[in-house]
Amino acid sequence: MQLIYNLVGRLMFGRQQPWAQRKNAKTLLLTVAFSLALGLGLAEVLRMMYHHRM
Repeated sequence: MQLIYNLVGRLMFGRQQPWAQRKNAKTLLLTVAFSLALGLGLAEVLRMMYHHRM
C-alpha cells in the first residue's frame, strides 16, 4: 500500500513534503473507497426497492 500512497501522493500533491503527500494520498484513497462502497450499497438498496415482486 505504501507504494500506491507514494505514487498517488507524488501525482496529486507534488509540491508538498513527502510525508504530507502520503498522508493526503491515504485520505484521498480512503475517501474514494468509502464513497464508492456507500454509492454501491445505496444503488443496491434502490434496486431492491424498485425491482421486487409483489
